[in-house]
Amino acid sequence: MKKLYIIGNGFDIHHGLKTQYRDYKNYLKQKDSQLVEDFDEFLDCFDISKEDIQNWSDLEVYTQNIYCVDLYQILDRSIDCSETDMDRASYWHDIQYNSEEYSKWITDIGFNVKEWIQQIEYVSITKDSELPIDTTATYINFNYTETLQSLYGIPDNNVFHIHGKATNEIVFGNNCFPDDKIKSSIIKTDSNNEDSDWRIDEAVNILNSRLKESEIYYKKSDEIILRNRRFFESIVECQELVIMGFSFGSEDLCYIHKIIEKGFNIQKLTVFYRTKEDFRRFVKHLYMPLSEQVTVESRLW
Repeated sequence: MKKLYIIGNGFDIHHGLKTQYRDYKNYLKQKDSQLVEDFDEFLDCFDISKEDIQNWSDLEVYTQNIYCVDLYQILDRSIDCSETDMDRASYWHDIQYNSEEYSKWITDIGFNVKEWIQQIEYVSITKDSELPIDTTATYINFNYTETLQSLYGIPDNNVFHIHGKATNEIVFGNNCFPDDKIKSSIIKTDSNNEDSDWRIDEAVNILNSRLKESEIYYKKSDEIILRNRRFFESIVECQELVIMGFSFGSEDLCYIHKIIEKGFNIQKLTVFYRTKEDFRRFVKHLYMPLSEQVTVESRLW
């Protein structure tokens, strides 16, 4: 490849697609507002406000906190909100039901991403004729959408959907190894305790299982790079790198490091960015490591 594009969420946003976290949040509110309320309340425990999530990459960073969720807090809430009258039928399953409901957000923040992307409407988007899109170039697309193919006619073979796309499986989350954190967060039980309340035991199993499922947020980017090592090896041929709407979020920097490692023949960098912070990250994580050998063009869009 002589020319490589890195495409981030800012590319879709530039074309009018509703793919920001706030759009996803609105979708979740319509589907199940409790998911959003519970997730916001959880983030508050880590002093993360709603305003802290600006880019999609920010959301991915914060998913690693899910491994550390306080299941005891959810269990206590489930017990407090349950029926206390043994004569009522709901007494025997309320705790379990509440545990299921109050812990849904742990997995459903991730499970709903694919469905959300699939329902995004493309009817109002138009091609930007001023963008220097090269149909013969190679593209690393961090988006789950196919805007490149549908708007600009880029052949599928030229687009590497590094985290998958909505029509197939997708990768969403962080690169924090979850096992130790999850093991520390699950509720420990005493299976030999004859006096235990079987309703609470069942609720604990529900919560522990839900937390173990949070491994869906583990991106395993090192494995993605290894599986696609031929692609990354071919970056040695690259002479020009174009960045469009990529925010240089921390969970995707491993790919940038690999590009820097292999891209010693890159002579020109062109960056299209949405915010000054995005440009600052570009300078820090890409331009500075390559600065001695490249020229730079930049555009705020």
